[in-house]
Amino acid sequence: MLLTIGDITVLFPYEYVYPEQLAYIRDLVLQLNNTGVFVLEMPCGTGKTVALLSALLSFKMQKPTVLSTIIYCTRTIAEMEQVATEIETWVEAALQIDQFRDFAVNLLATSLSSRRTLCCHDDISIESYENYLKMNEIESSRLSMLDYYNAECRRLTRPFFGEAIDIEDLADIPHCPHYDPEQTSETVPHNGVWSLKRLFKSGTCPYWMTRHMLPEADIIVLSYLYMLDPMIYRSVMGFLQRDSILVFDECHNLPEMCTQSYSSTVTKEDINQAKKCIENLQVSVFRNQVGLQRQKFEKEYKRVLEVEAIKLCLPDEVIQDILQNAYLPEQAMTKLVPGSMRRTSHFLRLLFRASAALQQEIDRQDERVMDLESLTVFLERCRRSMNVQSIDDLLYISMRLNLLFESLGVTDMRMYFPLIKLAHFFTILITLAQGTSGNARLAHQKDRNTPHIISSIRIECFDASIVFSSLRESFDRLVLTSATLSPPSYFCGLLGMTPESAFVKSYPLLSNAKNFRVVNVSAVNDLGLTTAFKHQDDENLPYRYYSLLFDICSVVPDGAICFFPSYRYMFNCFNIWSIGYEKEVMQLNSLSTKLLFFEPKSPSECDQTVTAYKTACDSGRGGLLCCIARGKVSEGVDFENHYGRISYMLGVPYKNVDDPLVVAKFEYQANKISRLLSTMGTEVSLQWTDLLNYDAMACVAQCMGRIIRSRKDYGMMVLADRRFIRLRKLLPEWVLQRFPADHCSLMTSNVMSVARQFFRANSQALSQEELNKTQLNEEAAQHAVNTMKD
Repeated sequence: MLLTIGDITVLFPYEYVYPEQLAYIRDLVLQLNNTGVFVLEMPCGTGKTVALLSALLSFKMQKPTVLSTIIYCTRTIAEMEQVATEIETWVEAALQIDQFRDFAVNLLATSLSSRRTLCCHDDISIESYENYLKMNEIESSRLSMLDYYNAECRRLTRPFFGEAIDIEDLADIPHCPHYDPEQTSETVPHNGVWSLKRLFKSGTCPYWMTRHMLPEADIIVLSYLYMLDPMIYRSVMGFLQRDSILVFDECHNLPEMCTQSYSSTVTKEDINQAKKCIENLQVSVFRNQVGLQRQKFEKEYKRVLEVEAIKLCLPDEVIQDILQNAYLPEQAMTKLVPGSMRRTSHFLRLLFRASAALQQEIDRQDERVMDLESLTVFLERCRRSMNVQSIDDLLYISMRLNLLFESLGVTDMRMYFPLIKLAHFFTILITLAQGTSGNARLAHQKDRNTPHIISSIRIECFDASIVFSSLRESFDRLVLTSATLSPPSYFCGLLGMTPESAFVKSYPLLSNAKNFRVVNVSAVNDLGLTTAFKHQDDENLPYRYYSLLFDICSVVPDGAICFFPSYRYMFNCFNIWSIGYEKEVMQLNSLSTKLLFFEPKSPSECDQTVTAYKTACDSGRGGLLCCIARGKVSEGVDFENHYGRISYMLGVPYKNVDDPLVVAKFEYQANKISRLLSTMGTEVSLQWTDLLNYDAMACVAQCMGRIIRSRKDYGMMVLADRRFIRLRKLLPEWVLQRFPADHCSLMTSNVMSVARQFFRANSQALSQEELNKTQLNEEAAQHAVNTMKD
């Protein structure tokens, strides 16, 4: 389908288009001529991904000087593969049209994920990770699986980055058989759509192959972390130009992910292990003291100087002079490489004093220690403990540590992760302390059983605009899109914007009004339903929730999803059900009804549970999957068609307000949004509880979207808590369209009646008249575009 929108001909790769898609494509194409941030909220199941890609690829083909690279950020591997599939569909359609054929033939699209996802080495796996932890008696909190994969990859590819090695000598050196830098550079493709699955079939290392493709790629599909983590962004994505467009799909969690990228935690065990790492480094330095591999050190030092000189925007001739003589102007040298870090011996002493300062903090056994503390107060105490004039030198500790690793030729980074973690902690700490006052807090987290003992120290960033503002400065255009961004004043405010400073639009559902329904149950047998903390010890509440689940599951076909506010409450309910309703629980799990599944905490076990649940649905037996709001299932697993005909939300999924960091963060964000809105003439005084409610209802809306994945899909959502009556207004407009006021505060019998009518109506295929309202052909779509108003 070809559509003319302004001066752009848009190729949509399907014969029919939904009205929501058409409005979305039109607005985006017209806005791409301008720079700025575009915030677009589109209902679940309306084909947002293909609409977005159609607009961007068509615009890029016809205006390549305006739009260079498309960076498409997603949250999960499944979403990355879905985007790659939609790009392939668009390319296949483009190859059939003369105007688009050359562009489609030369298009290069690639997918970039972590080494953990892309590693194809036979000896690096989840089992090898677990064995390594067991052999070295290391807890998973000290060495994550992602860090393990990164370290193993660096260790096994290290021989290729040193001096020239004969291929015969590699037999005696641990190395990766899938990686050969010369072979990879020769086999890098210059066109095609490279999904993760296709990368694995390439015959070479998928991770390094896609890394080689990045500079030439027209569209890059990758995870959020590559753009939000400043250290990863500079090392991997630093080649991107300002005229690239940055897309964040499913971005409802973007503010939270921005703040998490500038948050860090160190434990007592981390500090103890970091000290041992420093001692190991001292031994290594002593052994290499003669020359200290000076040639390699100077080469690496020149590379750092080159990078930092470019950051200072020095002329090319000055940069060349720097590389020849290995120096920077004195003022820049003092700023970039402080005196306390230039000599290795001085740097190691600084590391030891920094670790000792943290050790002193975490050993403070005093019940009067504040739970939350200002970063500047904490840093001043560390400065006195370290006996230094300025602690700001530690800002560059991570960079200097990497330089030392390069100089010493460290190949196995696994043993140094506690020290790397400590260096990262100080880098974030000083970066935030130099920013706006109050943008973060430091928490002394204490053991529950011994409240006078500090178990860890955490820095929690409150301000998402620290990361997002740097992205706005780096790119002319950003697209933020999701199904749950309402109200936009809250979402934009969390990112440091006002709705007036961006293009903001929310698209309602325009067709097929009967495929989705939301109801609220406030009582069972005239007894109220709520998971409020003050009622969680009421053992009668789980019985009421069980009665609700059992009754409605008896009239709902296929799969059902039940979301609990926490693991603790889910298992508490099940324990009570097992004791009080043993026969009924067995009946729920009997041949006459649905199999019962629970979401485990382990990611690998979670995948197995979801697979088993879908197998039960495929067999016709059906299943009830009990999972956690904000868990893996709620954020990244789709239950299309018969896998999810109904979903329950048992209670409001609030964050833990007993955590002082949570309350302090919401208070800071509420004050910031109020100040931003006041600059636009809107006097609003938000309370932290307003953002608490907003956050909870955004999570609810996200859970709703798990069961509606296409226009032909249908499903029902049951909100089981009386508090939803007052929180209903915070849901997106497209949800409120399917959540009429007369569907609030229902009894179980009323819900069963609504469910019977809903599933009976949707069991029949859409009529031709309803189908025509649901989708438009090319002629009708072009007419609709021409008659649309801004």
